[in-house]
Amino acid sequence: MPTKLKDKAAAEKAMLQVYAMDMHSSDPNNLTPDPDPRIAQAGWNLLGYLQAKDAILSAGRKLGLGKEAYYGFLAQSQSDPREYIVVVRGTDGIAEWIEDAEFALVPYTPAPTCRVEEGFFGIYQSMRYAVKGQPAGPVLDGLATTIANGSVTVCGHSLGSTLATYLALGMAREKEMQRQIAVNLVASPRPGDKAFADLFEKYLGERLTLYNYVFDIVPHLPTRLMGYTTLPGAEEISISEAEARIRFKLDCNHHAVCYAAMLYYQLMDWQHAFTYPDDISCAKCIEGPTS
Repeated sequence: MPTKLKDKAAAEKAMLQVYAMDMHSSDPNNLTPDPDPRIAQAGWNLLGYLQAKDAILSAGRKLGLGKEAYYGFLAQSQSDPREYIVVVRGTDGIAEWIEDAEFALVPYTPAPTCRVEEGFFGIYQSMRYAVKGQPAGPVLDGLATTIANGSVTVCGHSLGSTLATYLALGMAREKEMQRQIAVNLVASPRPGDKAFADLFEKYLGERLTLYNYVFDIVPHLPTRLMGYTTLPGAEEISISEAEARIRFKLDCNHHAVCYAAMLYYQLMDWQHAFTYPDDISCAKCIEGPTS
Protein backbone atom coordinates (compact mmCIF):
# COMPACT_ATOMS: atom_id res chain seq x y z
CA MET A 1 0.00 0.00 0.00
CA PRO A 2 1.41 3.48 -0.85
CA THR A 3 3.01 5.46 1.96
CA LYS A 4 1.05 8.59 2.85
CA LEU A 5 2.78 11.86 3.64
CA LYS A 6 1.25 12.55 7.08
CA ASP A 7 3.26 15.74 7.64
CA LYS A 8 1.14 17.43 10.29
CA ALA A 9 3.62 20.25 10.92
CA ALA A 10 3.70 21.21 7.24
CA ALA A 11 -0.11 21.06 7.06
CA GLU A 12 -0.39 23.38 10.06
CA LYS A 13 1.98 25.85 8.41
CA ALA A 14 -0.02 25.68 5.18
CA MET A 15 -3.09 26.67 7.18
CA LEU A 16 -1.24 29.65 8.66
CA GLN A 17 -0.73 30.76 5.06
CA VAL A 18 -4.49 30.45 4.55
CA TYR A 19 -5.09 32.69 7.57
CA ALA A 20 -2.53 35.20 6.30
CA MET A 21 -4.34 35.34 2.96
CA ASP A 22 -7.75 35.67 4.63
CA MET A 23 -6.49 38.71 6.53
CA HIS A 24 -5.67 40.35 3.19
CA SER A 25 -8.88 39.29 1.44
CA SER A 26 -11.03 40.52 4.32
CA ASP A 27 -9.39 43.95 4.46
CA PRO A 28 -7.30 44.43 1.28
CA ASN A 29 -6.47 48.10 1.86
CA ASN A 30 -5.20 47.65 5.42
CA LEU A 31 -1.42 47.36 5.79
CA THR A 32 -1.76 46.12 9.38
CA PRO A 33 -5.03 44.11 9.42
CA ASP A 34 -6.34 42.65 12.65
CA PRO A 35 -4.91 39.18 13.32
CA ASP A 36 -7.06 36.27 12.25
CA PRO A 37 -8.16 34.69 15.58
CA ARG A 38 -7.19 31.25 14.26
CA ILE A 39 -3.51 32.30 14.45
CA ALA A 40 -3.75 32.57 18.24
CA GLN A 41 -5.81 29.37 18.38
CA ALA A 42 -2.94 27.64 16.55
CA GLY A 43 -0.52 28.76 19.29
CA TRP A 44 1.00 31.95 17.85
CA ASN A 45 0.89 35.63 18.79
CA LEU A 46 1.19 38.08 15.90
CA LEU A 47 3.96 40.66 16.43
CA GLY A 48 4.36 42.53 13.15
CA TYR A 49 3.56 42.75 9.46
CA LEU A 50 5.27 42.31 6.12
CA GLN A 51 4.40 45.00 3.58
CA ALA A 52 5.44 45.33 -0.07
CA LYS A 53 4.52 47.03 -3.32
CA ASP A 54 1.91 44.91 -5.05
CA ALA A 55 3.20 45.09 -8.64
CA ILE A 56 4.51 42.02 -10.47
CA LEU A 57 4.93 43.65 -13.87
CA SER A 58 8.21 45.53 -14.39
CA ALA A 59 6.59 48.33 -16.41
CA GLY A 60 4.32 49.17 -13.50
CA ARG A 61 7.16 49.21 -11.00
CA LYS A 62 9.31 51.44 -13.24
CA LEU A 63 6.44 53.92 -13.45
CA GLY A 64 6.03 53.85 -9.70
CA LEU A 65 2.73 52.00 -9.92
CA GLY A 66 1.53 49.37 -7.51
CA LYS A 67 0.18 50.17 -4.09
CA GLU A 68 1.61 49.14 -0.75
CA ALA A 69 -0.03 45.95 0.46
CA TYR A 70 0.06 43.65 3.46
CA TYR A 71 2.00 40.49 2.58
CA GLY A 72 2.18 38.45 5.78
CA PHE A 73 3.21 38.48 9.40
CA LEU A 74 5.77 37.60 12.06
CA ALA A 75 4.45 35.68 15.06
CA GLN A 76 5.90 34.30 18.30
CA SER A 77 5.12 30.90 19.77
CA GLN A 78 2.91 30.92 22.87
CA SER A 79 4.67 27.86 24.25
CA ASP A 80 8.28 28.85 23.49
CA PRO A 81 9.07 32.60 23.37
CA ARG A 82 12.31 31.86 21.50
CA GLU A 83 10.43 30.34 18.55
CA TYR A 84 9.09 32.53 15.74
CA ILE A 85 7.39 32.08 12.41
CA VAL A 86 7.26 34.32 9.32
CA VAL A 87 4.26 33.64 7.08
CA VAL A 88 4.17 35.12 3.56
CA ARG A 89 0.79 35.06 1.84
CA GLY A 90 0.13 33.88 -1.70
CA THR A 91 -1.33 35.83 -4.58
CA ASP A 92 -4.90 36.75 -5.47
CA GLY A 93 -6.18 35.02 -8.61
CA ILE A 94 -3.63 32.43 -9.74
CA ALA A 95 -4.99 32.32 -13.31
CA GLU A 96 -4.44 36.06 -13.68
CA TRP A 97 -0.98 35.72 -12.18
CA ILE A 98 0.02 33.08 -14.74
CA GLU A 99 -1.37 35.20 -17.55
CA ASP A 100 0.29 38.47 -16.48
CA ALA A 101 3.71 37.40 -15.20
CA GLU A 102 6.72 38.20 -17.39
CA PHE A 103 9.23 35.64 -16.05
CA ALA A 104 12.31 37.69 -17.02
CA LEU A 105 15.57 36.69 -15.31
CA VAL A 106 17.54 39.51 -13.68
CA PRO A 107 20.67 39.52 -11.48
CA TYR A 108 20.14 38.64 -7.82
CA THR A 109 21.54 41.85 -6.34
CA PRO A 110 23.38 40.37 -3.31
CA ALA A 111 25.10 37.82 -5.59
CA PRO A 112 24.89 39.09 -9.21
CA THR A 113 26.20 35.86 -10.76
CA CYS A 114 22.83 34.36 -9.77
CA ARG A 115 19.62 35.33 -11.51
CA VAL A 116 16.05 35.52 -10.19
CA GLU A 117 12.58 36.24 -11.56
CA GLU A 118 12.19 39.99 -12.04
CA GLY A 119 8.60 40.36 -10.81
CA PHE A 120 8.99 38.20 -7.72
CA PHE A 121 12.29 39.81 -6.75
CA GLY A 122 10.92 43.30 -7.39
CA ILE A 123 8.18 42.69 -4.81
CA TYR A 124 10.76 41.33 -2.36
CA GLN A 125 13.00 44.37 -2.83
CA SER A 126 10.10 46.63 -1.84
CA MET A 127 9.31 44.60 1.30
CA ARG A 128 9.21 46.33 4.68
CA TYR A 129 8.50 45.26 8.26
CA ALA A 130 6.03 47.15 10.45
CA VAL A 131 4.57 46.99 13.92
CA LYS A 132 1.05 48.42 14.22
CA GLY A 133 1.21 52.11 15.08
CA GLN A 134 4.85 52.50 14.05
CA PRO A 135 6.51 53.40 10.72
CA ALA A 136 7.66 50.51 8.52
CA GLY A 137 11.39 49.88 8.17
CA PRO A 138 13.81 47.55 6.35
CA VAL A 139 12.43 44.03 6.50
CA LEU A 140 15.66 42.18 7.32
CA ASP A 141 16.58 44.63 10.07
CA GLY A 142 13.14 44.46 11.63
CA LEU A 143 12.95 40.67 11.61
CA ALA A 144 16.54 40.15 12.81
CA THR A 145 16.11 42.61 15.70
CA THR A 146 12.85 41.04 16.86
CA ILE A 147 13.98 37.43 16.54
CA ALA A 148 17.45 38.17 17.99
CA ASN A 149 18.86 34.81 19.14
CA GLY A 150 15.63 32.88 18.66
CA SER A 151 14.80 30.42 15.88
CA VAL A 152 12.44 31.12 12.99
CA THR A 153 10.59 29.17 10.32
CA VAL A 154 9.91 31.11 7.12
CA CYS A 155 6.78 29.87 5.33
CA GLY A 156 5.14 30.66 2.02
CA HIS A 157 2.57 29.48 -0.51
CA SER A 158 2.49 30.27 -4.24
CA LEU A 159 4.00 33.70 -4.93
CA GLY A 160 4.62 33.84 -1.17
CA SER A 161 6.96 30.85 -1.53
CA THR A 162 9.31 32.77 -3.80
CA LEU A 163 9.22 35.81 -1.52
CA ALA A 164 9.88 33.54 1.48
CA THR A 165 12.83 32.02 -0.41
CA TYR A 166 14.45 35.42 -0.99
CA LEU A 167 13.62 36.53 2.55
CA ALA A 168 15.08 33.45 4.23
CA LEU A 169 18.25 33.62 2.13
CA GLY A 170 18.62 37.32 2.92
CA MET A 171 18.33 36.61 6.64
CA ALA A 172 20.86 33.77 6.36
CA ARG A 173 23.45 35.69 4.32
CA GLU A 174 23.06 39.32 5.30
CA LYS A 175 22.06 38.90 8.95
CA GLU A 176 24.13 35.76 9.60
CA MET A 177 21.10 33.86 10.92
CA GLN A 178 21.73 30.69 8.91
CA ARG A 179 21.61 28.26 11.85
CA GLN A 180 18.47 29.85 13.25
CA ILE A 181 16.33 29.45 10.11
CA ALA A 182 14.08 26.72 8.75
CA VAL A 183 12.12 27.15 5.50
CA ASN A 184 8.73 25.54 4.83
CA LEU A 185 7.13 26.09 1.42
CA VAL A 186 4.22 24.71 -0.62
CA ALA A 187 3.25 25.23 -4.27
CA SER A 188 6.38 27.20 -5.08
CA PRO A 189 7.13 28.69 -8.50
CA ARG A 190 10.77 28.47 -9.54
CA PRO A 191 12.51 31.49 -7.98
CA GLY A 192 15.62 31.70 -10.16
CA ASP A 193 18.29 29.92 -12.18
CA LYS A 194 20.57 27.04 -11.18
CA ALA A 195 23.21 29.36 -9.73
CA PHE A 196 20.58 30.84 -7.41
CA ALA A 197 19.28 27.39 -6.46
CA ASP A 198 22.84 26.31 -5.68
CA LEU A 199 23.36 29.40 -3.50
CA PHE A 200 20.17 28.68 -1.61
CA GLU A 201 21.20 25.06 -1.11
CA LYS A 202 24.57 26.15 0.26
CA TYR A 203 22.96 28.23 2.98
CA LEU A 204 19.61 26.62 3.65
CA GLY A 205 19.32 23.39 1.67
CA GLU A 206 19.35 21.18 4.77
CA ARG A 207 16.69 23.36 6.40
CA LEU A 208 14.20 23.38 3.51
CA THR A 209 10.88 21.54 3.34
CA LEU A 210 9.12 22.10 0.00
CA TYR A 211 6.03 20.26 -1.25
CA ASN A 212 4.69 20.64 -4.80
CA TYR A 213 1.60 18.74 -5.96
CA VAL A 214 2.13 16.77 -9.18
CA PHE A 215 -0.91 18.35 -10.90
CA ASP A 216 -0.24 21.91 -9.75
CA ILE A 217 0.96 23.91 -12.76
CA VAL A 218 2.53 26.72 -10.71
CA PRO A 219 5.66 24.80 -9.52
CA HIS A 220 6.46 24.14 -13.19
CA LEU A 221 6.68 27.88 -13.87
CA PRO A 222 8.73 29.67 -15.00
CA THR A 223 9.91 26.83 -17.25
CA ARG A 224 13.32 25.19 -17.37
CA LEU A 225 13.52 26.28 -21.01
CA MET A 226 13.58 29.87 -19.75
CA GLY A 227 16.55 29.10 -17.51
CA TYR A 228 14.75 28.43 -14.21
CA THR A 229 15.42 25.66 -11.70
CA THR A 230 13.35 24.18 -8.87
CA LEU A 231 14.97 24.48 -5.45
CA PRO A 232 16.95 21.33 -4.55
CA GLY A 233 15.16 19.00 -2.18
CA ALA A 234 11.64 19.75 -3.40
CA GLU A 235 9.25 16.84 -2.84
CA GLU A 236 6.52 16.20 -5.40
CA ILE A 237 3.23 15.01 -3.93
CA SER A 238 1.83 12.17 -6.02
CA ILE A 239 -1.79 11.03 -5.98
CA SER A 240 -0.80 7.88 -4.10
CA GLU A 241 1.07 9.85 -1.41
CA ALA A 242 -1.54 12.56 -0.86
CA GLU A 243 -3.88 12.08 2.09
CA ALA A 244 -6.75 13.81 0.27
CA ARG A 245 -8.43 13.44 -3.11
CA ILE A 246 -8.45 16.80 -4.88
CA ARG A 247 -10.82 17.78 -7.67
CA PHE A 248 -8.84 18.05 -10.90
CA LYS A 249 -9.03 21.77 -11.63
CA LEU A 250 -6.41 24.52 -12.04
CA ASP A 251 -7.22 26.42 -8.86
CA CYS A 252 -8.06 23.31 -6.80
CA ASN A 253 -4.64 21.84 -7.55
CA HIS A 254 -3.01 24.97 -6.13
CA HIS A 255 -5.00 26.05 -3.05
CA ALA A 256 -3.15 26.12 0.27
CA VAL A 257 -6.22 24.53 1.89
CA CYS A 258 -5.90 21.59 -0.51
CA TYR A 259 -2.19 21.25 0.22
CA ALA A 260 -2.93 21.11 3.96
CA ALA A 261 -5.49 18.36 3.40
CA MET A 262 -3.09 16.40 1.19
CA LEU A 263 -0.37 16.65 3.82
CA TYR A 264 -2.50 15.68 6.84
CA TYR A 265 -6.17 14.94 6.23
CA GLN A 266 -7.00 14.48 9.92
CA LEU A 267 -6.03 18.06 10.74
CA MET A 268 -9.66 19.22 10.63
CA ASP A 269 -13.15 18.57 9.29
CA TRP A 270 -12.53 20.22 5.94
CA GLN A 271 -16.15 20.63 4.85
CA HIS A 272 -17.31 22.26 8.10
CA ALA A 273 -14.24 24.09 9.43
CA PHE A 274 -14.53 27.39 7.61
CA THR A 275 -16.61 30.56 7.69
CA TYR A 276 -14.68 32.69 5.16
CA PRO A 277 -16.28 32.35 1.68
CA ASP A 278 -12.91 31.83 -0.05
CA ASP A 279 -11.99 29.02 2.36
CA ILE A 280 -15.38 27.35 1.93
CA SER A 281 -14.90 27.48 -1.85
CA CYS A 282 -11.41 25.96 -1.55
CA ALA A 283 -12.63 23.20 0.77
CA LYS A 284 -15.15 22.11 -1.89
CA CYS A 285 -12.13 20.99 -3.93
CA ILE A 286 -11.40 18.33 -1.31
CA GLU A 287 -13.34 15.20 -2.26
CA GLY A 288 -12.39 13.12 0.77
CA PRO A 289 -9.49 11.04 2.10
CA THR A 290 -7.53 8.74 -0.17
CA SER A 291 -7.82 5.06 0.61
